[in-house]
Amino acid sequence: MAVTACASRQPAKPETGMANPASVYCQKQGGKLDSVQTEVGTSSYCTLPSGERMEEWALYRKAVK
Repeated sequence: MAVTACASRQPAKPETGMANPASVYCQKQGGKLDSVQTEVGTSSYCTLPSGERMEEWALYRKAVK
């Protein structure tokens, strides 16, 4: 004989991984992120408070050389 409860069990929320360091760096600089769809995929850009717009990983690599 099996006993079951009346309440349904919710599946656990999937755990999110580590944040993208390039995105985090952009936001810490006061930048705003936006994504652009291209033929080969999605590219993410950071627009800094100065108005400079740069691909987020290029900005990150420039900062951490």
